[in-house]
Amino acid sequence: MLALKKEEAPEVFREAILYREWGHRLASLGSYPLAIDYFKKASKLAEVEDLRSLIGHCRALLRNAKYFKAEKLSGKCMTLDPDHYKARQMRMKALFQIGEFGHSLAHAYADIVEDESRFQVNDPEVQRQVRLKGLQRVIAKLYMGLLAIDKDFLEEIVSHPEIVASANRSSTLELLALANRMFPLKQKCLDALYKMVAWVYIDTRNLMCLENEEMKTRYLKHHLGIRVAMLPRDIDLAWMPTVNPKETLKMFRRRLALASAPLELVWLYHEFCKFLIDINRFDLARFYAKKGRDLAQKTDYDQWILNIDHLTLRIEIHQNNRNEAKDAAILALACARKLDIDYLIDFYERAVQAVEAELDVERIGDFDGIAARQQLILDLMPPGMKGEVDFLWRRMDVVPARRRLSVMPGCKPIDRKFKMPSTRRTILPSPRKDPERDARIALLKQHVPPLRRPGFVNFEEFE
Repeated sequence: MLALKKEEAPEVFREAILYREWGHRLASLGSYPLAIDYFKKASKLAEVEDLRSLIGHCRALLRNAKYFKAEKLSGKCMTLDPDHYKARQMRMKALFQIGEFGHSLAHAYADIVEDESRFQVNDPEVQRQVRLKGLQRVIAKLYMGLLAIDKDFLEEIVSHPEIVASANRSSTLELLALANRMFPLKQKCLDALYKMVAWVYIDTRNLMCLENEEMKTRYLKHHLGIRVAMLPRDIDLAWMPTVNPKETLKMFRRRLALASAPLELVWLYHEFCKFLIDINRFDLARFYAKKGRDLAQKTDYDQWILNIDHLTLRIEIHQNNRNEAKDAAILALACARKLDIDYLIDFYERAVQAVEAELDVERIGDFDGIAARQQLILDLMPPGMKGEVDFLWRRMDVVPARRRLSVMPGCKPIDRKFKMPSTRRTILPSPRKDPERDARIALLKQHVPPLRRPGFVNFEEFE
């Protein structure tokens, strides 16, 4: 049997050019290491040095942060064609990246002089493109707001992918070390910012700048969350919500996970507590207020302690807890006296008085809510039923208040523990029976003419 000859690899037509184009394509996709390999293959297979392959190879090396290899290759490009503008551009960039700023500047100046002689001045097409781009930015800022800045940032990254290419742990640590050297007071500045935020909340509680006593009371109630207006608010009229609670909860979860500084965490707990009060999650709001106050005590910054005590006061007022609200107001007053600020002491003294005077007026004045509700129902009844309903309410007053609405009036309550069956089925006296009236009704029912429906056939008549 004849041995099979080993088949030779098929020859690719213009293989060097194919590898060069693959290298350009891979470089445009961001696969710079693979693109460098294909450029090397193209250079090895080329019969003569191809300037396009070398320029693409040099650009891929620069994008892959291999600056010294790119500098050597750019010198080779300049040797082949010193007048080629892309070769000079690669040479300028490579020299700049390795720190040869003087030589790089010389090449850049030469290019600028040549560009001025080559390109037109006051080109209307270029001016039109610049004006169109500026108009697009104005429209984006008008419709997107601050997101337009993020849009420009992302477009810049897309147009210059070398900014985020070849990221590794060592270079990241070097950048962080450089940032700390350039800005060593970063944490102190952030702490000062968090303290300024605390004062922003406190400054709004200055009632001494108001002349009218009625206005002071109104502002105080607004700060404490006590309802002042008699007309319904927007939220009472099914106003369209502008905040997505789920997305806001995700945002706070992410921010709390990323926060590490104590004052930053106190600020985030404060903001999260405010949001939970707005969505009526008072149990969670109380929990995070306690966590924020404990952390604020560790930082020994009384301004944040006062702000969180203020939120605790609002929580208790919202839930109509008079004693707890008074305790929170007294605690906030003690913190204000510790800060020794006159307008804060005045504010929380008024808060203590407002809690004692305004909160839970019904309980203080022995207000009977059940009796008021019964009177409203009685007023809605027609005149013929008012006597019976009033008699029903008076009969129900005998039942204790805690059991009054536990059973439906007029029904027999079932008592499983009571051995003897109850014969009384209603709280109203049963009407007197009239046998003659019942006999007349039964006789009339027998002689009532049947209701004729068109098209209906009763087949029982024909049986």
